[in-house]
Amino acid sequence: ELNKEGNSSLLKVFDCENNTVKTLCQIPFKGFSNYMGITALNGLLYFSRGNVFFDTAHSIFFQYSPHTNTWTEMNKMNEARIDNHLVALNDVIYAIGGMGIGKVDCYNFTTNEWNYVASLNKPDSLLSVTLHHNKIYVLGRDNFKMFNPEFNTWQDLPLPSDERRGKLVSINDKLLLVGGFNDEYTQRSKNLFEFNTTNKSWNKLLDIDQEPWFHLAEIVNFDKF
Repeated sequence: ELNKEGNSSLLKVFDCENNTVKTLCQIPFKGFSNYMGITALNGLLYFSRGNVFFDTAHSIFFQYSPHTNTWTEMNKMNEARIDNHLVALNDVIYAIGGMGIGKVDCYNFTTNEWNYVASLNKPDSLLSVTLHHNKIYVLGRDNFKMFNPEFNTWQDLPLPSDERRGKLVSINDKLLLVGGFNDEYTQRSKNLFEFNTTNKSWNKLLDIDQEPWFHLAEIVNFDKF
């Protein structure tokens, strides 16, 4: 959470059982929480530093332990990024996207090093990224693709009609796309699509009751979103 002055960020946790929010700590530097990457692995949280208003790219990478309430600065990413995603898969962490960045970094905990893996075809930011069946799916400005870590390859996939900038969600063996808007911000979508990973096609499931600019969709209790 970023305060109204934009100079202090708080890390908070939601207690599902008691329906309460607790502040854990203050994030130890300014302008951290906007457009940052975050992922969880083996009970720890990992962050790539954000910025305030798309002002400065950063390569800083931190680990946070909720058990000891401590921050540890890790080795920096190979690329300084603004608005990137961190994804944990198979005990490594991938840094994907960012303004002007097509290269993908992969953090190896055994060697404590970042290494490049296969790059995106072109730089992109404001991505929607999710894990599904041990693959990484990425929806960009005008493209949709899948990363296979076993073969270190990206595969281009079809977009659903003219949808843009929606939210990808993986739930109950389904890969869903919620809403979206076009590049000019003039057309919004209230569609809910499902992607068939076998025949690589989209199926429209239903219309959402309204057309907000930005859809946020997350798993609540494994059977609702």
